[in-house]
Amino acid sequence: MMDELIPLVYSLRYQKQWGNILKAFSAILKHNAGAKAVYYYTVLQLGRSLDMKGWKRTRDIIRKGATLPGILKTARPILQTRFGAFETIGPGPCIDTDNETDLSIADKMFERWKEIQAQMLQGKYPLPQDI
Repeated sequence: MMDELIPLVYSLRYQKQWGNILKAFSAILKHNAGAKAVYYYTVLQLGRSLDMKGWKRTRDIIRKGATLPGILKTARPILQTRFGAFETIGPGPCIDTDNETDLSIADKMFERWKEIQAQMLQGKYPLPQDI
């Protein structure tokens, strides 16, 4: 499943284009991802559209229907893989581990990474000047 979905998701990464939105929605239906997947995709796309129009309060109300734990619970069986995601509100890298060694290192460093994120938000951790 992953060998098929990863290239598909990458090819549809520009989710501001209606063609890609419709293709992604079609792929969700084609892969029998279920009603929850359709629901989450619709809520997230609607939230993004409202955000682009500047309708922040309506966006926030809509997005309450899509929690990260709920999305992960729906996506893991579809992708047939073990993965996680974490929300950050400040600057920071995406942590992507593709093997057990990288996962072990990320797991050991995760708490420190969260501390650095918090320090950056408080202005106590100097950011490089070229950012």
